Amino acid sequence: MRLSDRLLGIIPFVATIAFVAGIVHIVSVLAMPAVAPQDAMARLSAVAPQGEGVVLLPPATPGREIMPYEDPSVALGFCRFDLARGLYRVRTNIDGEHFIALSFHTRSGRVFYATTDRSALRGKIDVAIVNAAQLEALEANDPEDQPAPELRLLAPAATGFVLVRALAERPNDLPSAEGRVTAVTCAPDRPPQS
Repeated sequence: MRLSDRLLGIIPFVATIAFVAGIVHIVSVLAMPAVAPQDAMARLSAVAPQGEGVVLLPPATPGREIMPYEDPSVALGFCRFDLARGLYRVRTNIDGEHFIALSFHTRSGRVFYATTDRSALRGKIDVAIVNAAQLEALEANDPEDQPAPELRLLAPAATGFVLVRALAERPNDLPSAEGRVTAVTCAPDRPPQS
């Protein structure tokens, strides 16, 4: 048997090994967020206990970032939501001159919606995070021929978090950016008391 025949006989084995290794690599990379012990919610929970409202995260320093790829010129805060406690409302007033962004995440950190100050209506951002039953109840109470008074987000999971980012254009603007972050309200919607 010649050397070229032997090499041709090895090619299917090498191709099979490369194919299986590629599949294992892809599956392990895609499964990593689901099996990682420190998901996004665990990292945020270490900073602040469960509670209502937006919690300001400490400024990013090298080696001590809570969230990956933090920008030191951005004030960052978060709030958690649990739709078992009712629908959640996230509200803030926008001045039109300063950048603010909200991103809505599942427990593992997957983004299901994001918005900025550019999408504010009449100087306000008003978002209701709901599940399917809560959305139906809201829609049943809507007046005919009028748009919904807020943006309604159907959350893909019952728990998650909202990240709030505000840009500090200069280093001495960071306290002002932090104030814009903490001015965002994030709480379960409570029906009015009668």
